[in-house]
Amino acid sequence: MYNIVCYDDLAAAGVNTTLIRRAKSCCLVKICRGMYSVVRECTNPSHSAIAAFGTDREWMRYHEQGLHRERSQRRRYLDHLARLRVLHYPHYRDDDVVWGVSAARLHKLRLFVNGQWELPMGGQQNCP
Repeated sequence: MYNIVCYDDLAAAGVNTTLIRRAKSCCLVKICRGMYSVVRECTNPSHSAIAAFGTDREWMRYHEQGLHRERSQRRRYLDHLARLRVLHYPHYRDDDVVWGVSAARLHKLRLFVNGQWELPMGGQQNCP
């Protein structure tokens, strides 16, 4: 779902950090440190190992059509990426507790901000 892949899986498939860096401007989105999402079917032959992780066609179609760039969809998209950061944070341990804004993102809870109810915004590139 959402073509989430971790760095270790990419490295096991023969993808190095230079190739990941180049693919971020083409077919990958960085979720957080060591976690990525395949967002396009790439025609670049050097990205073929990355393309193998792209199984969620609907997620790729969403990006290929540019819907994530539309102003009306931007906030919802950023909220979704923030939730993916929380869900796929690679360093959770047994019995860890998620609280605060991260818990609100995880459970899609609305927060009262500036006199209005809204979902927590996730514009940071780092994990929670």
